[in-house]
Amino acid sequence: LTNSSELDISFGSKRLGKTILEIRSVSKSYGSKKLISDFSHNFQKMERIGIIGSNGCGKTTLLEIISGKIKPDTGSVKVGLNTDFAYFKQNTDEFEKDISVLDYVQQFASTIHTADGTKYSASEMLQRFLFDGKMQQSKINSLSGGEKKRLYLMKSLMFGSNFIILDEPTNDLDISTINILEEYLQSFDGALIFVSHDRYFVDKIAKKLFVFTGDGELIESYQPYTEYLEIEKEIKGLEFFAKEVQNSANKP
Repeated sequence: LTNSSELDISFGSKRLGKTILEIRSVSKSYGSKKLISDFSHNFQKMERIGIIGSNGCGKTTLLEIISGKIKPDTGSVKVGLNTDFAYFKQNTDEFEKDISVLDYVQQFASTIHTADGTKYSASEMLQRFLFDGKMQQSKINSLSGGEKKRLYLMKSLMFGSNFIILDEPTNDLDISTINILEEYLQSFDGALIFVSHDRYFVDKIAKKLFVFTGDGELIESYQPYTEYLEIEKEIKGLEFFAKEVQNSANKP
């Protein structure tokens, strides 16, 4: 990339309705492990929510419930009539491996409209996602893992969705692609929820956190991710100190 104007990729999106997405008293368990317990949230326009928590705590499960991929055990999920999801998953194995990059995009649209009314051909939009002419003619099975994720990212974001769901979007992406993603999300006027362990990305994009604290409990926090982690570290240190003092007091 030679200048910032090449990163101007704001796509057009449908206007969100009054009801965007309502989660009411949702719970989900797998076997004896409770992942989500009695969680409710009414999504608003322009929300930027980062989901954080330990591995296996239920972060991706929550995304799957929101997108309708899986059903909660109890509770309900109401999707607004105008709500249109784009779901960027970690697994990009859905590609047809033996077609070219350009043919893959043209399956969905040969022309892409951006928010300012500009029209781009599939080839022009691919160039904005750092696929030059030679790469556009390459077979998908010849791409690296990061290049496949960049292509999947483009496909996930380019078709006018107004509610974006991202699961670890920065994994395996190069810095230029992460910059493209960040710029797009900062200009996006719909709702956004994402899972990420990338502290810098969460701090830059999220305005609110959903925090998995254990035993299916989810809390909301408006602290930046870095600040939240520092506070958690201090609390754990104080708890450890208090436990040591108690142990010393109990010794004969």
